[in-house]
Amino acid sequence: MAFDSVLGHERIRGLLGRALDSGRVPHAMLFAGSEGVGKKALALALGRALLCERPRSGPCEECSFCRRTRKALDGLPAAREAATEDNKKEDDALRFNFRLHPDLILVEQPWRRREDGTLRPQGVLVNQVREIVQGVRSAPFEAQRRVYVLDEAHTITDAAGNTLLKSLEEPPAHTHFVLVTQSPQGLLRTIRSRCQQFRFGPLGAALIERELVEKAGVDPALAHVQAAMADGSLRSALEFQSGEWGRWRETMLALLEAASGGLPVLQRMETADALKDADDDEKALALKALRSLLRDVAALRQGADPARILNADEGARLARLGGTRLGERAVAVAEAVSETSRALAGNANALLAFDLLMDAVAC
Repeated sequence: MAFDSVLGHERIRGLLGRALDSGRVPHAMLFAGSEGVGKKALALALGRALLCERPRSGPCEECSFCRRTRKALDGLPAAREAATEDNKKEDDALRFNFRLHPDLILVEQPWRRREDGTLRPQGVLVNQVREIVQGVRSAPFEAQRRVYVLDEAHTITDAAGNTLLKSLEEPPAHTHFVLVTQSPQGLLRTIRSRCQQFRFGPLGAALIERELVEKAGVDPALAHVQAAMADGSLRSALEFQSGEWGRWRETMLALLEAASGGLPVLQRMETADALKDADDDEKALALKALRSLLRDVAALRQGADPARILNADEGARLARLGGTRLGERAVAVAEAVSETSRALAGNANALLAFDLLMDAVAC
């Protein structure tokens, strides 16, 4: 993945390209920014470029190192799924240290499947960090450098963070760390202070819209609305095309229809409990679906063109909601949804956050 294939972030791509050309890439970096804006993609592109035999402001995509890491990245979704299914005991967390090449290691937080089929994140564990720290002092196996990319770095446990700290303080000349996070404040202060930080801003709506039309084949009118709703995240925009999005959208639409006639306390509690038990990605998707529906209800109430709303295929149901008391409160409830998202990002109690949200929906 060459740097220019990563959407947006021209300034950061330029800085990293010049650092590569000059041979002065920092040994510890922190890529911080919202979800789905390209942090991890650029971190992996940088890692591949550091191994590359002929980097040109990014990996050349032609040498043996580039071909091998590209093949490993293509197989990563299957490897991640296998690791999740095999994650039964503590030592299985090491399966989430993915070796894209002997000298390029991607560390992700383990996920474990519950008995009900939902996934539970465990955070990056100390065993995972110990494994990479043990290899830091040895010379690279094949390349001139060794690179560790730690995704969701804010989930690193305190024990794992303290284990990592020594390697960040005195990294060997041939070793580079890239920590990727949406919540840098969740990392130990001592870790943040030892990394050169790169702040990733949200992607422009026009950039996301073009990507949806040209790469995902989304209808231009719909792409315009999806990009506006994506909060600068390409991942969020693409989620609007997924089956999971459809499932959560129907669940949230049914909830709003029930709330328009008065939501019983028991149903509020059951819905809050179900949302609390969903994995983090599903929580985020449910809240995005709910906010998009409320946005559409408010827009239709103000006379918006039904063909221009995000959920145009459910326009009739949403228009009916616009004529209820819930329609009058759609903007306020949408703000409550946003507040819930912010609270969860700050590690608030999930059940309490969803209880409060259900109260806002029902009032």
